[in-house]
Amino acid sequence: MTEFGQARRADFGFEERLVFLNHGSFGATPNIVLAAQAEWRARLERNPPQFMRGVLPKALDDSRAALAAYVGARTEDIGFVDNATAGCNAVLRSLALEPGDEVLSTSHVYNAVRNAIRYVCRRAGARYVEAALAFDRPRVDDVVAALTERMGAKTRLVVVDHIASDSALIFPLARIASLCRERGVRLLIDGAHGPGHVPLALDDLGADYYAGNCHKWLCAPKGAAFLWVRRDRQIGVHPPIVSHFMDQGFAPEFGWQGTRDPTAWLCVKDVLDWRAGLGEAALRDYCGALLGRAVGTLEAAWNVGALTPKDARAFMASLPVPGAPPASHALAEKLRTALLDHDHLETQIKAVDGVLFIRITAFVYNSDEDYARLAKALPKRLRDIGSDPA
Repeated sequence: MTEFGQARRADFGFEERLVFLNHGSFGATPNIVLAAQAEWRARLERNPPQFMRGVLPKALDDSRAALAAYVGARTEDIGFVDNATAGCNAVLRSLALEPGDEVLSTSHVYNAVRNAIRYVCRRAGARYVEAALAFDRPRVDDVVAALTERMGAKTRLVVVDHIASDSALIFPLARIASLCRERGVRLLIDGAHGPGHVPLALDDLGADYYAGNCHKWLCAPKGAAFLWVRRDRQIGVHPPIVSHFMDQGFAPEFGWQGTRDPTAWLCVKDVLDWRAGLGEAALRDYCGALLGRAVGTLEAAWNVGALTPKDARAFMASLPVPGAPPASHALAEKLRTALLDHDHLETQIKAVDGVLFIRITAFVYNSDEDYARLAKALPKRLRDIGSDPA
């Protein structure tokens, strides 16, 4: 039986005293996968031209096949990119928008993706529309209702998160996909937090496009991500860097985007092997149960209610900072830094809609003691810094 919690810390290269409660920002890669990446790099440098021409194409195919099996997709429908935002850009910048067209998203959209939408709309004379959603305890029914209300005759594309970065809300993708099909509107899902966090079956999802990170919850090295495009939507979708294989097929185009370090992509199979060794079901059960207990611990200690609904979260949740003064980005950063400097707690603290909140994560190396430590430390650090963010 796999041991989780403190026993799994040795799998990672964390600083000795660090309590890592922010897996959602950049993930963390197991040492065994980093070792595999180092070996790939060494192989590349032994004879770079031979590796790029003779080894890389098949190695990429093998990695894509392993990833496709994990996310429930056809191998040929997946292309590697550096991050989910790059995948979203590939779709957005391949759109043939016309003046007056609309692209619809929600107020929970990741800001980098929001900017990409705004950019392509501005260039085409199209309009970006944002459906407002509550940040405090949003309901999945409200997501569908808000999108339904703002979707119009000129809506060409809907862009939604799989799991929103700040609110940690899991979006009701099946219902959103059904709505888009009824209205004849294409659907792009920003799955930055999806792979490795919640089960995926992309071929059955009903979406047109899905951009997912492998470096967050899947735990691949940084720079590993993918774009899945439904087969009948692939014509006209190009990678962020157009190179030698333009118009030669979806997989070939995304397989070569110029000279780069491809080893993060090649390690996807290695990280899937590591997860399989732990047991995918056991991993999900442990992280989900731990997150539930962690939220309960902090709610009781701080006398607050979680901002992320219980029925729409997995390994990540947001809670209001108790008794916080008026929220500001400066105060959020000062509190985050104080927790790290004094208590060795790596957290995510931000200000959204006037609310100062902390987003916690639960992963295989965490244990109940981590959240008990946070429960005590945060109110003390907030008192120490006071309301002056300077």
